[in-house]
Amino acid sequence: MKKSTISLGILAITILATAAVGTTVWAAGGRGMMNKQFKDARPQQTAAQITDQQAKQKAVQDALASGNYDAYVAAFKALNEGRVMTSEQFKAKSAEHQARLEKNDAVNAALVAGDYTAWVKAETAANPNSPMLTKVTATNFASYKQAMDLRKQSDDLMKSLGIVGPGNEGAGRGGAGCMMGGRR
Repeated sequence: MKKSTISLGILAITILATAAVGTTVWAAGGRGMMNKQFKDARPQQTAAQITDQQAKQKAVQDALASGNYDAYVAAFKALNEGRVMTSEQFKAKSAEHQARLEKNDAVNAALVAGDYTAWVKAETAANPNSPMLTKVTATNFASYKQAMDLRKQSDDLMKSLGIVGPGNEGAGRGGAGCMMGGRR
């Protein structure tokens, strides 16, 4: 699975987990407006805890990607002791997840190929309201591609140094392939 797909999956699972249990854990974890309120109350995680959390998130993402509900339930319970989706809700979310990954793969492929027309088509299919569609033009597409290539190189270098986690694999920057106008 591509790094961009993994980053997107981690972000998606984080959002799904928050919605599923109805908490503000994601916001309290350093994202959103509630960061200030919870900053002092949030314990600092060790590298081992971060690695464990990432492994649990990947297990949930892998279950979604494979469409395996039983694996999803086990992985989600390991990640968060909250409520899990019903089998029907899971099937719908898994199908939605797969469609999103396919659309993002098309966006990434067009970007890697340097094909502006294909990128516009794929970006529009992924998110018709993407702000990137108004910011990236045929004129500045080469610069956008260069910036995305440099960002990937930066993430790869940070990973090779063992510096991984929120803010280094896209989680704090919109996520790779994310449909929030983030990086591709």
